[in-house]
Amino acid sequence: GRNRKKIKKRRPGRGGAFGVCGAWHPQDAAEGEGDSAQSTRKKAALAAGTEPQFTLLGVGGGEYAPVRQELAVAKAAKAAIRPGQKVFLIHQGDEGFCWFLFNQQLCPALVYGEGGATYGEPALVEGMPYSAPYTKEEFSTLLKTEQVDLLLVSRVDGIFEESYADLFTDGLAAAKEGPALYEKSEAGWTPAAPLAGEVTG
Repeated sequence: GRNRKKIKKRRPGRGGAFGVCGAWHPQDAAEGEGDSAQSTRKKAALAAGTEPQFTLLGVGGGEYAPVRQELAVAKAAKAAIRPGQKVFLIHQGDEGFCWFLFNQQLCPALVYGEGGATYGEPALVEGMPYSAPYTKEEFSTLLKTEQVDLLLVSRVDGIFEESYADLFTDGLAAAKEGPALYEKSEAGWTPAAPLAGEVTG
């Protein structure tokens, strides 16, 4: 099989304890906590839609808004997915947290893929952290190997568009309007449903 590109995880940059996808990183809030069991439990609580110890950590409720938005998208996708369908997540810029969050809502439908990454042609993602370098042909093969029925496109960027737009019947027009589901067809990946979702909390 294809060897995945192993990349050393980095701590998030500016933005406090939140990184890509509004991800809360306990290692930035408590020195030395690392990937302990306590850290894992806190991340699971976030994915479940709770806000653990925010007052203690001094994190404002507004900073949790991106997580609420992603949860709304995940719940909208869950309502649209039929039993037995396999779903592949596209969230460009993800460092793994968004995949974890969506998996909490969609398990067992969500396939692993790269477990959260920026997908793109190798030349376009070279040197990027959490990159998943696939040519168009390799990416198409990956989806076939994973037996994917639906693509959950939560966030696209110029890299994904330049690399894979030809695989989509609408050239990713629906995904550029907002999160969307695409279904497999003979002509390519076809828009199935928008995923606006209702933000609660």
